[in-house]
This record gives sequence, structure tokens and C-alpha cells, in this order.
Amino acid sequence: MVLSKASEYSIRATVFIALKSLEGEKVNLKEIASQIESPEAFTSKLLQMLKKNGIVRSTLGKSGGFEIEKEKLESIRLCHIVTAVDGNADYSVCIMGLKACSDNVPCPMHSQYRNIKQNLNDLLHSTKLITLAKKLRTGQVFLKN
Repeated sequence: MVLSKASEYSIRATVFIALKSLEGEKVNLKEIASQIESPEAFTSKLLQMLKKNGIVRSTLGKSGGFEIEKEKLESIRLCHIVTAVDGNADYSVCIMGLKACSDNVPCPMHSQYRNIKQNLNDLLHSTKLITLAKKLRTGQVFLKN
């Protein structure tokens, strides 16, 4: 399974919002879209899904914007973001697109891809949003090219 564009951009947006939240700041749609190199309309749609699922919150007005509550920063993992925008990830999908692919009826890539799917699942469940935001703050990682 490869992450959808919606998941990719949502993770990037959420990491950026988390960084700003660590600094005690709210961030607006235009800045988020610019920082993650995503069209504003698409970013807005993703942020609404993240808000609906309790990942981010937003306030209106001059001092408004998107933020993540400090107490939530420690508990949000990447799997929460992916689930918010894509629903539960389907790790049963065959990499070659076969409908009957399974341990009993494997495609040519089944055994290798099974391990990749499990590793991705483990990564999404173990990676904390705050860890990525802190790496971004120190310049160890980047959100755009």
C-alpha cells in the first residue's frame, strides 16, 4: 500500500501545524498550503477532514487559524491522520491489483509486499506527530523541496 496524496499532504500539513503549535502560534490556510506545496482548495478540504476528526482545531477571525492542542501533540500518531482522511487503511490490497491475492493464492510479489505493508502499518502506528514537528523545528527534516 502506498499512501494516497490526501494522506501525504495531510501528514505534511499536520506536521507544519504541530510545529507552529509548539511555538504557540496558529497558522492560516494560505501559509499551510504554501509550506506543503499544495493547492489551497485541496488543503482546505483536508484540513476540514482533520478538524472533523479532532486532529486539528480552527478558530475564525484576525487572530484565528489552525492549531493542535498541546495535550494532543503527544498522542497523535500518523495512523490517526491517515485514518482521518482515508478511513482505515486497507492493507489487504494486492500490489499487482489482483482480487484473489492471499497467502493461499499469492501473486508474484505477495511475500515481499506483505512485509512492506506490515512495516508501513508499524511505522504509521508508532510515529508520533510531535517527533516529526521537533525534527522540523531543528532543521533535521523538511516539508518541501
